[in-house]
Amino acid sequence: MKKKKIFILIDTILYIIFSILYSSKGFALMLAEEMTREHVVYNKYGKSYSYLNFKPISIILYRVGALGLILTGIIFIVLVTRVTYAEIKKLKIASNKDTCKYEPEKSVHDISKNMFKNNVIKKYGSMILIAIIYVLILYSIPLIIENNFFTEVGTEGVYFN
Repeated sequence: MKKKKIFILIDTILYIIFSILYSSKGFALMLAEEMTREHVVYNKYGKSYSYLNFKPISIILYRVGALGLILTGIIFIVLVTRVTYAEIKKLKIASNKDTCKYEPEKSVHDISKNMFKNNVIKKYGSMILIAIIYVLILYSIPLIIENNFFTEVGTEGVYFN
């Protein structure tokens, strides 16, 4: 379990690095060259004109950031979901031991197929809910970074006619 937690920590650090790369659009503004002539730029606001020429390396860094976000996000979700589910299961078992002390043990024949199916549905349903919560958290991290640190990337040096 300790190795998984260290691996989760490393994966989290890599995810944050890739989200910074992705949110900064590959550090496009830092790598941009200023030109003497304006040219057309298409961004989320539509057609505009700019004196900044973005280098191709920023596009490559942006794609690396996007790919890194996807890969580290999937690894993070799988590992953290497994660890969280294991911890929740340990807590449930510890709380059930106290209540089961006073009940007589049931025989193997008392367990029905419906009870087994319900347990499987509960197990996978809770794992899916845990994964969805982590997906929402991971989705919000690049948005928060972009809104707080890189709000003007791609819009500086741009004007509209």
